[in-house]
Amino acid sequence: FSVEIPPEATNVFGEFTPDPTVFGEGTPIDIFFTPGWEPETPQPGPSTPLPTTSFEQPTPSTTQIHAAEDTPHPATPTATYDEKLSDLEKDPVTGIVTGKSRKEAETILQAEGEGIVQNPQRPDPINEPKLDFKVDGGYADVKRPVSEEIRLISVQAEDIASTINNYEPGETIIIIIDLQDLDEDEKSDFIDRLEVRVLDMERVKYLNR
Repeated sequence: FSVEIPPEATNVFGEFTPDPTVFGEGTPIDIFFTPGWEPETPQPGPSTPLPTTSFEQPTPSTTQIHAAEDTPHPATPTATYDEKLSDLEKDPVTGIVTGKSRKEAETILQAEGEGIVQNPQRPDPINEPKLDFKVDGGYADVKRPVSEEIRLISVQAEDIASTINNYEPGETIIIIIDLQDLDEDEKSDFIDRLEVRVLDMERVKYLNR
């Protein structure tokens, strides 16, 4: 005999298994479906996960990528004035802080702050010229004349001019003259005396003029 099986009597694959208590053991059954009906294609759900292959790698989310790109790099620490002074105030030969070596350090740091030199360091007293500092692009020599009461301005100007004139023309040496310890009249007197004696004033830079 033939029987029409409604769609709801089949499983999701359109298969029908007859109940032997109803149709009898071994009873041949012809099954036909309602015209126009097709078995449903199984849809993935919580109990039927999509298959994955072992070589598939998860793709990082856009949020993760942006977070990595937007993370700022840590800033390079910058030495403070006191740290630089502590490093530069030592005499390059003895390694001891003296009144003169400390004043030289104060002067070179002021020159750095004003953009006259960059990255001042004490030179190697054995393998480098015996100058006060090495800086980016060359060296710097610091001169800090003292008051007339301590030493004659005329003598100081002559001595400093003689030192400057002994440098070779091609040497990249900046002479920084700090006038901080002179009063206004002494500053004017020193500058006038120095500039008539120095052959190359291009390399001379004044501080506290």
